[in-house]
Amino acid sequence: MDSGPWASNHGGESLLCSDRRGHHDWRGRQLLPIDPIKALYWSAVINGVVAVPVMAMMMLITANPEVMGKFTIAGPLRAVGWAVTFVMAAAVAGMALTALN
Repeated sequence: MDSGPWASNHGGESLLCSDRRGHHDWRGRQLLPIDPIKALYWSAVINGVVAVPVMAMMMLITANPEVMGKFTIAGPLRAVGWAVTFVMAAAVAGMALTALN
């Protein structure tokens, strides 16, 4: 019997379920009453919505010579950055419009 700092009285099964044959799995044990797939979906939705103003602010900051000095972005990189920002904004707007219908 191990009595070191990692030893436990419960056999390491605090988060696991076990059957009579000794097989262990995570089924039947949920720490929060939230469906994990729905939580993953909504976290991706929130991430996409929040990304638009963050991207716009980053584009404004990186084009500002007072902030970036000689490392400002210009030309094709700036155009691609704004294009991607507008595509993300369009995706969020489309998502909002379809959610309203």
